[in-house]
Order: sequence, then C-alpha cells, then structure tokens
Amino acid sequence: MSASPSRVLLLGTDVAGVITGVTTGTSDPVNASPFTSIVLYAASQGTTSGGTILFEEADWDPTLDAPYSGTWITLATLTASTFSGGAQTKVIPVLNSVGGQRSAWAFVRARINSNITGGGTITAVLRMA
Repeated sequence: MSASPSRVLLLGTDVAGVITGVTTGTSDPVNASPFTSIVLYAASQGTTSGGTILFEEADWDPTLDAPYSGTWITLATLTASTFSGGAQTKVIPVLNSVGGQRSAWAFVRARINSNITGGGTITAVLRMA
C-alpha cells in the first residue's frame, strides 16, 4: 500500500513508482476518521469484462480490538466491466449527520467480491480531505 497524507492505494501494488493492478484481494483497512470527505476511485488496466469491487466501512479500534471480522458496511458496489479499457470511475460516499452533528468515517477498505475477468486488472485508490 502506498500512501501520502490524502491518497492511499487500496488495491494494486506500487513498486518504485510502477503501479500494477490486481484481479483478487482485499485491502488493508484505512483509518478515515480524521477526514470529513472521502472519494474512492477504481481504474482498469486492459479489458475487464467481469468482477465486482466493494468499498466498505467498519468501526473498530486496532489498538484495542482484534481486526474486525464481521460483515462490513457496503459504501459502494462497482462492476469492473463498466470501467474497462483504461477507464476510471469514482464514488463519493455521503457522510451522514447524527443528531444535527456531522458523523465521522470509520475504517474504509476495498474488496474484490468476485474476481476480475477479461484479462485486465484493476486498482483502487482512496482520497481523503
């Protein structure tokens, strides 16, 4: 996972600046709680004719709890065939307010729910502000 303060590569690898996509996997959870705005991007390399990517959120504290192993909350579901051939797509989840107060994001991850098919690969990126 490569990261700057506001950008995290969730799925894919970055070796010396060369980003390679994947066809399977689940990202490490990223703590998005300090941020009020997140945008999730997915991009294809080559032809992606099938497969599903989920962007998910769950509440847990890695300093107190074991990694959360329950069912994560789905923020967005993307079908890889809808952004094939080098295209990108993005999802902007809406942060709800609770009792008139802005709520906070918890931990966010990307997960390939069904394998990417068609010969291509995908990357997933989280941007936070």
